[in-house]
Amino acid sequence: MTADRNRSTWLFVAGQDRSGSTLVGGVLARQLGGFDCGELHGLWVGLVEGRTCGCGVRLAACPLWSAVADEACAAAGLGDWEEAAAIMRDRLRRRHLLAPRLPAPRVAELRLRRATEAAVERLVGAPVVVDTSKLSSVLWTAAHIPRPLGVVHLVRDPRAVAFSQARPTPSPWRDGAPMRRRPPLLSASDWLRAQVTTERVVRHRDRVPAQPVAVRVRYEDLPGALDAAIGSIAGALHLDRRPAGDDEGTRHTIGGNTVRHGGRTVVRNERWRDEMPALARIATTALTAPLLGRYGYRVVG
Repeated sequence: MTADRNRSTWLFVAGQDRSGSTLVGGVLARQLGGFDCGELHGLWVGLVEGRTCGCGVRLAACPLWSAVADEACAAAGLGDWEEAAAIMRDRLRRRHLLAPRLPAPRVAELRLRRATEAAVERLVGAPVVVDTSKLSSVLWTAAHIPRPLGVVHLVRDPRAVAFSQARPTPSPWRDGAPMRRRPPLLSASDWLRAQVTTERVVRHRDRVPAQPVAVRVRYEDLPGALDAAIGSIAGALHLDRRPAGDDEGTRHTIGGNTVRHGGRTVVRNERWRDEMPALARIATTALTAPLLGRYGYRVVG
C-alpha cells in the first residue's frame, strides 16, 4: 500500500519528555504553514479527565477538539469518548517495541488513529499537521496509515532531561498542577527506551505503508539544526516552506508545557551542568553511556 498524496502531510516529533518537543512542534507548523495539534495521543484521556486545550478552555468545550472527537468516534464506530479513552489507555507501549519482532499495531487503536487524523484534516484543512506525541509506540501505529509522514527524532542530553524531570514544573493542561516528577534512574531508563525504540521504528520504515522520511535533531543544536531538518523534510515530502506571520492555527494544542502559551524562541538551557546533584549526574551518565557518544554527548567533562 502506498501513501495517499491527497491527504495532509503529517509530521511526528519523536523522543522523550522535556526535550523541547512543544517548541519544535510550533516551529515546524509555522515554517510549513501547518497546524500544530500538540500531543494527539492524549486527546481522548484529556477529554474525559477534563484537561485544558492550548486555547484556554477544557478540551471537551473546545469547538475544535470536541468536533474532532465526535466525528472520529462516529467514524470508528464508538459510542462515546470514554470508549476511545479506554482504547488509548490500553494502547501499544514502547516496551512492546523491544520484543524480538516488532508487533502489529492494535486494531482498535489503529482504527481510532485513522479516524482521528481524518477528522483533524477535514476540520482544520491544513496541508501539514504536526503531532508532538513523542512516543515511538504511537509513531509505529501512525506509520501504518498510508499518507505522507515525516519524523523528527528529537534528542536531548539525558542529564538535562533527568534534571528537568526532577524539578517541579506546572502543567498548563492540568490547571497549573505540577507535571509528574521522575527520579534520575527512571528518567534515564525512559530516555534509553525512547531512543532505542524510535531508532528501531525508523530503521524498519520499509515495513509500514507510510514509509516515513526521518531526520534526527539534537536539542543542543537548535535552532540551526531544526532549520536544516525542516529543509530536508520539506524537500523529501515536496512541501513548500511558507512561514506563518502569526500564531493563528497553533493555539489548539493538546498537552505540552508552558511554551505552548506563546513561546517562539529556542533557548539553550543547560542549568543542569551547574545545578544537577553529583550523584544524580553520575547515575544518569552511567545508565545512558552506551548512547551518549552515538549522539555526540561527552561522558565526562
